Amino acid sequence: MAEKRLLTLPSKGAGRESLFSIGAGDAPDGPIVPPAEVAVTQKGTLQKMGRRFKLWASRYYEIQGQNMYYYKTAHSKHKCLGYVDLKVCYHVEVSDASTFGYAFEVHTIHRVHIFAARTAEDRDLWMKCISDLMGGKAVYVKLKKYYN
Repeated sequence: MAEKRLLTLPSKGAGRESLFSIGAGDAPDGPIVPPAEVAVTQKGTLQKMGRRFKLWASRYYEIQGQNMYYYKTAHSKHKCLGYVDLKVCYHVEVSDASTFGYAFEVHTIHRVHIFAARTAEDRDLWMKCISDLMGGKAVYVKLKKYYN
């Protein structure tokens, strides 16, 4: 069995690889492949804010099980770019981060993911889907200023 290490906090100026430590058996070996037997509960194109340079990029997303997989486009589903682990999500809320869309934040224990949908209805649908997956564990927040 692989040795498990405690979660480590990054030091000042630390690179991406030091954000957290995992056991050797937990790291994926090769490309990310979403499970074929798990149904897609939500899919569509969202804008996402990058972690490092804070630039917006359009990505195609699918929620399968408790993961939110993303691809460059809907036609490039053969190559998954990454995923958001919704099992460690603890908070979902509307955000004012986007100037061109309807933004929302997904807070996980690893980071805050910021997404933007084209319409308020799409944003609310994504937020509800993510919140429902948490089984009441996540906090689903709508800010009043967006609905007045």
